[in-house]
Amino acid sequence: MKRNKVRYTIFIILLQLALLGSAQAKKAIHLTLESAVDIAMDNSYRTRELELELRRSVHYLNAHKAGLNTQVYMHLKSPDFSNLSDYRWNSTLYKDEIVRINSALWQSDLSVLQPVILFGYPTNGYLSLNYRIYNYQQRDDGHTETDWYNRLYLKFEQPIFLPNKLKNDLEEAELDLQDIKLRSITERVEIIEDIADDYFDIFELMYEQKIYQHRLFLLQETLDRCQKMPGTDSSRRIEMTQIELELSNIAESLLSNQAQLRNELANLRQRLRLSQDDSLYVI
Repeated sequence: MKRNKVRYTIFIILLQLALLGSAQAKKAIHLTLESAVDIAMDNSYRTRELELELRRSVHYLNAHKAGLNTQVYMHLKSPDFSNLSDYRWNSTLYKDEIVRINSALWQSDLSVLQPVILFGYPTNGYLSLNYRIYNYQQRDDGHTETDWYNRLYLKFEQPIFLPNKLKNDLEEAELDLQDIKLRSITERVEIIEDIADDYFDIFELMYEQKIYQHRLFLLQETLDRCQKMPGTDSSRRIEMTQIELELSNIAESLLSNQAQLRNELANLRQRLRLSQDDSLYVI
């Protein structure tokens, strides 16, 4: 007997814990049109994708603008080896000889490059200050020769019959950013339109549900009063039959309305990417 009581007590405790867990898992969400739109915006994969594209486009445009600033380039060759064999005429022996030449080149180039901009527009031209230094070692028949060379010069390049790549790339980046902004606005408007349609469909169904419930209450009250009134004439029986028939029709309409409302709430829950355990209440 005691064992049965203990088992019954454990069963009750486990049942209460299970009910408590299920109650905590469910979350009641009271929706207005504004809150429904905000949830849809936050949970929409398309809006997240457009936000990432927008960031990428902004960084891409900033990169092109940064390309119009002064740039510094440095190139190193460390080293460039060359091993050649060539025929040379020996005037003493009066015959050709094979001469082997080994060389090593250590070279460094430093350039400070500035795109040429007139009236705020890039001209596709470049003005650069360049410095070159290298060490050239050459071995020829056991002899080693080392040459040092450096050069500092100013260089100007201005293409004439070529497209202005700097200007075109900058304009393309600006147009790409504007296109993504317009697509983002269009996507948000479509989300707002879809959520608004679903929201007001549910609002209409809930309002109809209240109307059906109110009519059921009035008809039931009328039927109760008719049944309490004395008299058994045929006209009153016909009226009571009509009221009962109307009660049945409205009850069926109410059940149909509730089923349609459950489907619409499930669709809205899925569109908002909410958990199926969450309960939605449209204000």
